Amino acid sequence: MNDSNLVYPKSLDESVAALRESPNARVVGNQTKPPLCGNRYAGAGGPKISLSKLTGVTQYEPSEYTFTALAGTTLAELVDVLGEQRQYLPFDPMLVSAGATIGGTIAAGMAGPGRFRYGGIRDFLLGVTLILGNGDVVKVGGKVVKNAAGFDVPKFLINSLGRFGAMVDVTFKVFPKPLSLHTYAIECQSSADASNKIAVAASSRWELDAIDYRADDKRLYLRQQGPDEVNEAIAIDMQSKLGSMSRLGAEQATAFWSGITELSWQSVDSIVAKVPTTPRQLECLCETLRRIDGVSVHLSVAGSVAWVAAQDVSLLMAIQSSLIATDHSGLLVRGNIEGMTAERCYMNRKPQGSIEQSLLAAFGMLKVGNDAT
Repeated sequence: MNDSNLVYPKSLDESVAALRESPNARVVGNQTKPPLCGNRYAGAGGPKISLSKLTGVTQYEPSEYTFTALAGTTLAELVDVLGEQRQYLPFDPMLVSAGATIGGTIAAGMAGPGRFRYGGIRDFLLGVTLILGNGDVVKVGGKVVKNAAGFDVPKFLINSLGRFGAMVDVTFKVFPKPLSLHTYAIECQSSADASNKIAVAASSRWELDAIDYRADDKRLYLRQQGPDEVNEAIAIDMQSKLGSMSRLGAEQATAFWSGITELSWQSVDSIVAKVPTTPRQLECLCETLRRIDGVSVHLSVAGSVAWVAAQDVSLLMAIQSSLIATDHSGLLVRGNIEGMTAERCYMNRKPQGSIEQSLLAAFGMLKVGNDAT
């Protein structure tokens, strides 16, 4: 990164000092989600404080299935460390290969398809050390799985885009890696057909690992984990309820799911927005967006999240109009967009309510805020 205004603290004390000296600080990490980081503060004064030097796993107890890492630690490093003990983060962290950090993953709420069965980041985040806007350091949550003390403050930090403070270290619980994964593809006649099949799959006894729908191809993808013989028995039952389906080979399945978590199912220069939705709204949202030439839609987490992509930034207004028409909001997570500001990364954002304003005041937010990277 070529930025003469960038400060790299290497410890908690240096981070606190940097934030106290610069009330207009912009805190960043590896900046893997451009709309949420550098460009977001076009025209804002003050230096950028990069926490990318705060890296490393500081505590890991494989037998307890927990770890603590500094917020600037890359997901790639965590995947390697956990993999050595055949453990993993089941919510499918995103942009691992791109260099995303664990702190930025929390701030942006970037969970992948595995969230369907196991829950999102909030179900695995146990504790956080946080620097507030006034420079105070607080520890929230804990380092053990069974901890009922106090308010569950770490959950406020998820998807907050860092507005409540700068994370220094985080503690997560993890799970054992599955024995094997099987992925099946099912052709759908329409978005309505896909919606019906998703409803059957999501409410079944199969305990599927992931349910995703690629609207452009009208194809539903189901991921099942467990011993091979169990997966095969479940597949027979699935086919009797959902119709003909084909199993993807191991390499093809890996490429498909990593295409979602790395957002590589579209070209790297495309813009991508994350749109929370519901299975009931799936059909309306898909059909409305697909009327726009050049827009692609991928539904994840059994129709709970839509990833909306476009090759041309000029389509942003059309996408926003579609979100307004279908009563959806979105968050831009990829795309180098000139003049991006703190508010423009949101699409059809609802007005800030009194609860959010009270939280921001209570946490003593930074004047500009922190970036999710």
